[in-house]
Amino acid sequence: AKGITRPFFTAGMIRACGLILAYIAIKAGYGLEGAAAAGAIAEFASLAYVTWRLDRLHDRSAPADATENNRLGTAMALRGLLLIPAGLIALTIAAATPATATLITLAAILAAASLSVIALAAVTMPDGKRELLALRSFAHGREAEQAQT
Repeated sequence: AKGITRPFFTAGMIRACGLILAYIAIKAGYGLEGAAAAGAIAEFASLAYVTWRLDRLHDRSAPADATENNRLGTAMALRGLLLIPAGLIALTIAAATPATATLITLAAILAAASLSVIALAAVTMPDGKRELLALRSFAHGREAEQAQT
């Protein structure tokens, strides 16, 4: 492959270390929760590494007048921060869901969780904000047209 691929290989190896950590967590008696935590730790370490490497690549190739806001690694990491509230929503819902919930109840809870994460993404992502503002201005334009007729 042409291009710069070594950072992504290294990030994959960091992510793969999560398997070793998960195995150790299970052997230590932490169960599936410990394995999931080990995977999350490895995933965040991989994201931090890729962010750092992409920002280093940007520093070498960017013109001297480039601003800090145009760094690819930083932008990617900021978008990855959406995982934190999404994970907190999932943990809250898992803790609040009764063990005797019916399939319909579970489907409704899953739909509510999915819609809340989608709404959060629409509000926090730059493209989502832009689209919401465009919809808002379109709606106000329609209201103004209707008021004139």
